[in-house]
Amino acid sequence: MPQRLPYLQAIASLRQADGLLLLGSDEPHYTASKIYSALMSERPYLSIYSSESSAHAILKQAGGGIALSFDNRYQLENMDSLVSNALYDLATKPEALGRANSLTYATYKAARIAERFAEIFERVTLSPRALVCGDV
Repeated sequence: MPQRLPYLQAIASLRQADGLLLLGSDEPHYTASKIYSALMSERPYLSIYSSESSAHAILKQAGGGIALSFDNRYQLENMDSLVSNALYDLATKPEALGRANSLTYATYKAARIAERFAEIFERVTLSPRALVCGDV
């Protein structure tokens, strides 16, 4: 059984991969929590998500891979040739897929998250309540 990788090791593994396979659920509301890590790895990908999933919309907008979708279980079960062709393209001409648009995931990069926390802490420490009461 595969073991769970620590975060930094997982990121390193993604960056070393030739390509990524991102699979979702057949539930429309499913949102994958790791798609931003996949996009930040700058590796080409093949994703398969419900057309109603926010994960599909994000990946399709980002580019840098092949984002397949389905509307129902019947479509999912009949995607053989689409998936086969996409895997072939991913394996033989990944450079043709380009790179994901970094603006898609810029908000989730460590530097931007740290910047947002710094802004919050600055506001809190400079608020009148903090100055008068000594609250932080």
